[in-house]
Amino acid sequence: MAALPKTFRYLGLGIAAALVLGACVSPPDQSENSGASTGGTSGGDVDSGGPKNPGSADEISYDDLVDGLSELDGPYLVDTANTTWDVTYKEGAQVISGDGLQALISADQSSGGYVFDSAAAQKANISLREGEVLLLAGHSLVRITGVSESGGQVNVSTEPASLDDVIQDGTVAWDVPLEFDFDHFFTSVEPDGGGQALSMAPAAFTNEPQLTAIGLEMPDGSIVSVDDKSDIAEAIYDSLSVDRDNKSVEWEFSANGNRYQFRLTSHGDSIDILVVVSRYEGSRATLAYRAEGTVGSVRSVASANYAGGELANSDVNLDNLAADLDLSISAAGAGVAAMRTEIPVPFLKYTWLVGPVPVTVEMKANIVGSISASADASATAKASFSYRGGAGVKFNGTSLSAAGNTVSAGIEPEPADSAASMGINVDAQYGVAFPEVSLSMFGQGVVPYIRPGFLLGSSLTWGDPAAGFPASSICKEAYVRTEVAIGYDLKVLGRTLSSGEENLYEDRKDTRGESCPPDEG
Repeated sequence: MAALPKTFRYLGLGIAAALVLGACVSPPDQSENSGASTGGTSGGDVDSGGPKNPGSADEISYDDLVDGLSELDGPYLVDTANTTWDVTYKEGAQVISGDGLQALISADQSSGGYVFDSAAAQKANISLREGEVLLLAGHSLVRITGVSESGGQVNVSTEPASLDDVIQDGTVAWDVPLEFDFDHFFTSVEPDGGGQALSMAPAAFTNEPQLTAIGLEMPDGSIVSVDDKSDIAEAIYDSLSVDRDNKSVEWEFSANGNRYQFRLTSHGDSIDILVVVSRYEGSRATLAYRAEGTVGSVRSVASANYAGGELANSDVNLDNLAADLDLSISAAGAGVAAMRTEIPVPFLKYTWLVGPVPVTVEMKANIVGSISASADASATAKASFSYRGGAGVKFNGTSLSAAGNTVSAGIEPEPADSAASMGINVDAQYGVAFPEVSLSMFGQGVVPYIRPGFLLGSSLTWGDPAAGFPASSICKEAYVRTEVAIGYDLKVLGRTLSSGEENLYEDRKDTRGESCPPDEG
């Protein structure tokens, strides 16, 4: 199969060892040559005339499955045997592997455009008709929406398909612990050299409308979307520093006058994380927002059962989420600025195979905050956060629901303070969402995000005479907050399933000075 189009190339360290597996993945036997219906060939359709179920009645070797992985997924393949692919296929289902994949010249999963070699497709008994569903082992699951042939090539437009388009009966399941090995850090990010704008397609991406990632909720109740800019990815590429001896990775970038610095250090079962956001006026630091702590490894557990060609039930979970973070704010005359940034390059990535299906987990981070501290205004705040729990989405055959399992959570704020000359208000807020975990199958977002978020803020407001408070009166406030949000889109499991997003957990503590006006909330 030709190299697939890509925006970034991700290079891991020592990943090749994870690819050395001797096992085979074997779909259950079916009746020989259970072909698709042979309806008339419409203009542009390509029909080989042979069996319409290539590869499904024979064993698909693990090597053939690995060959189907894209260059973005292959280097992050993890060795796990705790998966189940025990299914029978629908009549006419096309499961393409091995030599059949060599017929695929190129594939752009973002646009849904695929190009096949016409002669090779016919030799491999691949039927390229509008409406056909193709399961390209290790690569993608699509439905053909349009076909044209020119110069010995077949151009195929597609849309994402669902597993119940190809599975008649059976079970798909996995239980995969994800260790935070240094090998799974993104240790190189290279532009593809093709002149394309730098950008990163998240794990949730398909060419259908997707969930809009929400930002962390601000104290006034507004929810702001985060920035995801290509220049951030380019800056990360330029600044990346890898310390193999200490198993750490560092990088930085600047945006909107803020300097963002990151360091991740692997301990196998956990990661130490340091995030610093700073602003400078000449050589003087006017702002330092800091998040430092430890994030524990997670576990991906899922099952989906099919009966009569439909999804009967499913349960998809990310368990063992654990984070201990210290957040601090220190600002003095930092001016007015916002910081709402999604890091477009994931910190960690994992891919494993469940039969011919690639499952991918990526971990990213969001930063959200603001500062309003002009002239001699200042603000400080500090708090410690801890969270233990998990989240998932369940389909019981009739309804879909998301749920969170919060085992324990805690917030320990320290006294906050703020100061300013009369009439100058102060507002300083800072939040980090990490690890933001996404899970996809064939690049289609099953759980586009599970996002534990940790925030704190400190403010000072002078009195408003119009509201009955003297101009010389001062209201000092502070808050700390934990939230866990989830987005889900299970259409890859069952074509009738829907998408949604929910806040699963929230805890907040507020303090207000005695001179503050009554809280209207």
